[in-house]
Amino acid sequence: MTKLPPIPKGKIIKGESIVKYEDSRFLSSSHIKGKTPTLTIDRTEYLENFTFGNGKVEEKLRLIYFKETALPLALNKTNRLKLETLFNSSDPGDWETKKIVLHVEKVKGRGGKLIDGIRIKGLG
Repeated sequence: MTKLPPIPKGKIIKGESIVKYEDSRFLSSSHIKGKTPTLTIDRTEYLENFTFGNGKVEEKLRLIYFKETALPLALNKTNRLKLETLFNSSDPGDWETKKIVLHVEKVKGRGGKLIDGIRIKGLG
């Protein structure tokens, strides 16, 4: 296994809304809070060394695009595993044209604080 460099020290966020650190080019919990949209998977893309609007660089970023919105969802491990389970495949090509439901739930953020996060579920 390749040894990865240590994670650099980030800016501690206190006394301000974390929403200001969201990148408006992506779906976020603030877009769908209070809703449960059903979306059709169009495609999944992989990017290397992507720089977010706040300057954060993601070495490996997976994006899932939907037919109903131009905003992609940055695919985290939890949601990726859910898609693999729902569609019995780790090949994103097998997910295309499949429908999913997005919802917001409280998840553990950095430092253990509960924050709103997007989660995926099946239609049934």
